[in-house]
Amino acid sequence: MAKKKAQSTADRVRGFTSLADHASAATQGVVRVSEINGHKVRRIWHDNEWWHSVVDVVGALAESVDGRKYWNKLKQRLNVEGAAQSVTNCHQLKLPATDGKHYKTDCADSETMFRIIESVPSKNAEPIKQYLAMAGAERIKDTAQPSRLVDRAIDTYRKQGRDDEWIDHRLQNISARNELTDQWDDRAVPGEKFGELTNEMAAVAMGVQPAKHAMTKGVPANQLRDHMDKSELAITTVSETSAKAIMEHRDTQTFDDTRQASIDGAKVAKAARVALEEQLGRPLANKSNFLPKLDGTDTPLFAAAERKAKSKK
Repeated sequence: MAKKKAQSTADRVRGFTSLADHASAATQGVVRVSEINGHKVRRIWHDNEWWHSVVDVVGALAESVDGRKYWNKLKQRLNVEGAAQSVTNCHQLKLPATDGKHYKTDCADSETMFRIIESVPSKNAEPIKQYLAMAGAERIKDTAQPSRLVDRAIDTYRKQGRDDEWIDHRLQNISARNELTDQWDDRAVPGEKFGELTNEMAAVAMGVQPAKHAMTKGVPANQLRDHMDKSELAITTVSETSAKAIMEHRDTQTFDDTRQASIDGAKVAKAARVALEEQLGRPLANKSNFLPKLDGTDTPLFAAAERKAKSKK
């Protein structure tokens, strides 16, 4: 009998429907920048859809170098036109500025943005409408064909030079993470507690605080998992998968009970980590990362930049 052909990494990962179902959670806060007739327009993924910088869009419409001032005047006009709801529907979301810092900026979803465009006569109106339609169509395609999200993630990681085995580990980790946060959301864990509880679990499972772990690798804390090696990812996935299983088994209903189940899940991963460290003869958390190195050194570029910035203070 002929051997059954092994599934490719892409096929195996695509089987994680939970990743497709919850992929939007992993992209919360992601910012994209597009250029429309020479004007940069920022958008951010928020509440499962794209929200667009009103200042950027209005500035592109009016071809103004000061889109903020034009937007302030336009708010008054919208109120006179009886379209005050368009202003109310805007949310202040943090977007990166040219100085590298993040500032609260008026943002609108596509529907509100189309209404605002109607109040600004401009030759750029059509290109911006096409841009909004493109962003909307991209989301519709991802919803109709969730495997596109997985394919896109795989393609991104491959372009960064990651091998298929690492990609498999990372996507399983993303899936486990999103399933865990869904459980937290259903079991009385406030959203603002997610980060705190994540750090508690990581400290138990990995034996080191995430901030220190990231510092060891020379990467920003919010990019730690993308720089873990396969063993680090595996232990993190065991922690979050175990926590979810324990929560379901105990059917936790309060924050305290859910927190304890989460920590107990991390302890399962800790036991595996300690056993592995005994075999390896070293801590599992290590300084390896996927950053390009400075010429002739082992210092990650991010760490060097951080050190340089501190020396100027």
